[in-house]
Amino acid sequence: MMPLPRKLAASPARAVVLLLGLGAAAGCDPYPTLKDVPVDCTVEDGYEFLILSTFDNVGDNVFWGSGDNTIGKVVGDDENGQVFVQSIPDGSRCGSNAAAVLRAAHNNDWGCLFGSNNLGGPRDAHEYEGMSFWARAPGNTTKSFVLLLNDPNTAVFTGVESNCIDMGADATNAAGNITITVDGQSVSTSGSVTRPTFPNECGNGYSAVMLVTSEWAFYTIPFSRFQQDPKPNRVPNDMLTKVGTAPGTALLTDQLLTLILRMPKEAIAELWIDNLGFYRKKAM
Repeated sequence: MMPLPRKLAASPARAVVLLLGLGAAAGCDPYPTLKDVPVDCTVEDGYEFLILSTFDNVGDNVFWGSGDNTIGKVVGDDENGQVFVQSIPDGSRCGSNAAAVLRAAHNNDWGCLFGSNNLGGPRDAHEYEGMSFWARAPGNTTKSFVLLLNDPNTAVFTGVESNCIDMGADATNAAGNITITVDGQSVSTSGSVTRPTFPNECGNGYSAVMLVTSEWAFYTIPFSRFQQDPKPNRVPNDMLTKVGTAPGTALLTDQLLTLILRMPKEAIAELWIDNLGFYRKKAM
């Protein structure tokens, strides 16, 4: 390599720019000081877990996906929106060689969601503090999503006695002919009206907003972060009186029914999930 001219060598900023340019021209890494952040595998040491899935078996069907009606949308790994365990291509994570990958794109209306096949409700997790998992969203992909948990106050589940009533398609709209009053005259028109939910109506699951990074990291989400929207069927109310024991939330953590991950509209998602379960701190 030719020596730098004296004038350039006297300017540190110019010297750095020139060195980076020469390195790139020679096929070298122009940013040799940027290293992958090592994964701290010891972060789990202070916890005990009730694991739902380690996602170790490549090919296992572990999530189902559903999206809006955007033409050309992508949800999951096949045309049915199913999600399968895949090998981690760039090396193992703390000894784990596989994970679930939630992929989605071009859901430009309300977005898309993924439901877990591993919760196996009703699941009793009342002796644990919250949910935990490893996750990453590499590259220029969406880093945020919403976790949703449902219990007998918010959902109907096969074989479980529900506290709420499933209103089906009527949960959002009352469609058909609508009678309105104009200048004292009753006029019928077609369309739909939005109505408030009933106090004992299913829906309004418990949600927590998540934000992950491009690299593998371990996440703990206390049950207290799972909250409902302020609607008439928010628990507790006169019709839905049963609440759970986890502090800060009415969620029935001893009867968890479904786990859903909802992506925002227009998301370009590639979310890797591993070791999904519930956590509690180890006793001192």
